Amino acid sequence: LGYTREERLALTLAAITHPDEVGRDVDALLQLRRGDIKDHYVEKRYVAKDGATVWTNVAATVALDSSGNPDYMVTIIEDITDRKLAEEGLARTTRALKALSGVNEALVRARNEDELLTSVCEAILRDGGYALAWVGYAAHDDAKSVFPVSVSGDNADYVDDLGITWGEGPTGMGPVGRSIRESNLVVTRDIATDPGFASKEAASARGFQSAMSLPLLDPNGLAFGCLSIYSFESEAFDADEVALLSELAGDLSYGIETLKARELRIQVDRDLAATNLRLEGVLRSVTQTMGKIVETRDPYTQGHEEGVASLSKLIAQEIGLPEDDIEAIEIAALVHDIGKLSVPAEILNKPGKLSAIEFALIKEHSQTGYDILKDIDYDWPIADIVVQHHERMDGSGYPNGLVGEDILMAARIIAVADVVEAMASHRPYRSALGLEAAIAEIRDNPDKFDGDVVVACLRLHEAERIAL
Repeated sequence: LGYTREERLALTLAAITHPDEVGRDVDALLQLRRGDIKDHYVEKRYVAKDGATVWTNVAATVALDSSGNPDYMVTIIEDITDRKLAEEGLARTTRALKALSGVNEALVRARNEDELLTSVCEAILRDGGYALAWVGYAAHDDAKSVFPVSVSGDNADYVDDLGITWGEGPTGMGPVGRSIRESNLVVTRDIATDPGFASKEAASARGFQSAMSLPLLDPNGLAFGCLSIYSFESEAFDADEVALLSELAGDLSYGIETLKARELRIQVDRDLAATNLRLEGVLRSVTQTMGKIVETRDPYTQGHEEGVASLSKLIAQEIGLPEDDIEAIEIAALVHDIGKLSVPAEILNKPGKLSAIEFALIKEHSQTGYDILKDIDYDWPIADIVVQHHERMDGSGYPNGLVGEDILMAARIIAVADVVEAMASHRPYRSALGLEAAIAEIRDNPDKFDGDVVVACLRLHEAERIAL
């Protein structure tokens, strides 16, 4: 213990016994002297001259005189300090390992940053057996404030009024402020004697005796926050425990950065999806407007574009085409006659029969429509569908005389819908022929129109689903 023989003889048992054990040991000594007990075995802490704690195993027995009364006592004291320190170190390492394991499990399971921080603080207490754990983020305001974002423990209210900063003023001299400012860990082995620990009274009132502040580092090695862990034990956080908890903080930093990046990607994807929806809406509006421009030059075909688009969509659905293909067909149908902008209005509205030259000009509208649409960045081959909507399966169509499978399915569907809608509607040169005549036209010309498309249209007619 560091005392001389003379110093030892002048000391009482209580003077060299750890304060927590004085009552127990004095009581045992009195029992030995009275003869109430003959032997006493105990694990005991002595206090050395320099204040250090010395762990021992004590075995004491009383020798009796000839009358059977206690005469003297023989005591054997074994120094077990190294073993106790090793056991304590192992226990601390074990609890740090458990905390690290719990944190890593939280890293795997957490779906967002708040959930991660809550799970980590709870794991540190549950698996590590520590007194308190909390995470604070560094704010870049004028005061350089530290805001608690997650806390776990029965003494969670401890962090409510700390008023910690990470600046160089008085409120930034504590372990949390220093840890963030210096991007380094700070271990407080004895809160009561640490001059920088501003909340000693509040900590002591809750039984906190030691603490550790671990910086949370961004990819550039700069602290964006701090993980603080408190213990009810003095002189806690030895080298092995510090190493494991530092690894824990590193894992937590990585998890936070990963979740932030994930949340950013999700938000970017959401914004992009919203933008795409707006663009699709704009594109559809522009497409509808383009169709209406054609109608203003030819009042007899007012509603023709939308009518063809509606019937084309019904036929495509009846066939069972994918939604994306159906949308392409609907868009193409809305502008299938856009090329008529190049045809003189007097030809479009001519009440009599067209001459060969005039009909040739009309036939140019498919190619003109292609030329207008080819440079618009649709998600589908709209221009190709438009140029083919007057092609026929037997090669008798225009402008390129395509045959069979060379014609896009979308164009084959619009071709049928175009004929049905046109024949059932009024034109300058004739009255409406009616829906029955239109259905007969596509049914009685199997060489010109796609069979599957015609069958689908006939089923719609039978079900009375065609409304023009």
